[in-house]
Order: sequence, then C-alpha cells, then structure tokens
Amino acid sequence: WTVSLEEELRLQDNSTRLRSNYLDLDVTYQCSKRFDVTGAFRFIMKPDELATRLYVDFSYSQPINDWTVKGRIRVQHEFVPNAQDENYLRPQLTIEYRISKKWEPFIEEELFYQLFYYEGDQFNESRTSAGARYKFNKNHSVKMSYLFEKEFNVNDPLTANVVGASYKYEW
Repeated sequence: WTVSLEEELRLQDNSTRLRSNYLDLDVTYQCSKRFDVTGAFRFIMKPDELATRLYVDFSYSQPINDWTVKGRIRVQHEFVPNAQDENYLRPQLTIEYRISKKWEPFIEEELFYQLFYYEGDQFNESRTSAGARYKFNKNHSVKMSYLFEKEFNVNDPLTANVVGASYKYEW
C-alpha cells in the first residue's frame, strides 16, 4: 500500500495566470508487479470556482530496459457547484525513460470520454503532455510538465497551453 499527497499548480497565458491548483490525496494498492489500483480525492481550486473530485485508476506498466510503457484507465466523478456533476472515463498512455535513479522524462496522451451526459456519452477532450520527474528520495519528488489541451464535440471548444509543477510526498 502507498499513500501520497500531491500539490499541483497549473499556469496559463505564458505562465502569467493561475489556471488551477490541485490537492490530491490517494491510496494505491499494488495488485501485482505491473498492475495497481488507486483511489483518490482531489480538491480543485480555480480562480472562479472550487470543486472536488473522486477517482479510481487502474494502471498497468511494462518496463523495457530503461523505458516504461504505462496504460491507465481513470473513472472519475467531479462535484461541480451550481452546475451538473461530471463523469469521465479517461484512458491514458505514458512512455517514460529512466535517465538515472533520480531523473525520468515522460510523454503522455490522454482522452476524455464523458459518461452519463445529457446530450449522450462522447469523447470531448484530448491532452498531450511532456515533462520530467525528479526523485529526491523514496518519499519526495517533483514534476514539471507542459500540457497541450484541446476540447472537441463541445460548444466554444477550449485549446490551452499549460505549464504545470507538482510536489509529491509518499509514505
């Protein structure tokens, strides 16, 4: 079992404006050497709203020498004040390269499939990101990333370039 607390800050508009701040508390159970399940609670702070999210991740990783290919399916429910709650199924593919015990760059692709939507279930967003993780030790790590986000199948679709930084503590 692993318990972790992660704080993530996302900026936009050439890193001049706060997009969001996340605080995640999660518990992960490693079912086997390559498969794990995570349950999490996220507190979301945006300039104009506060929200909370519950999600469960089912993850599989396949190491290939210094490379690791990871697949993840996330099932999430977000409680949005003064609006309809949102439910998503979010498949993600990640490729990581282990430079050393401390450094690990990565690239990721993620799709958002909205569930129980009044206009019908549909894919409506994709995210491509790249970045690097740095592990100070077994318990402390940081992550810097760039995220390109594109909505589709929605009115007034958003396209965003986001810079993110996070700190993670595991015990």
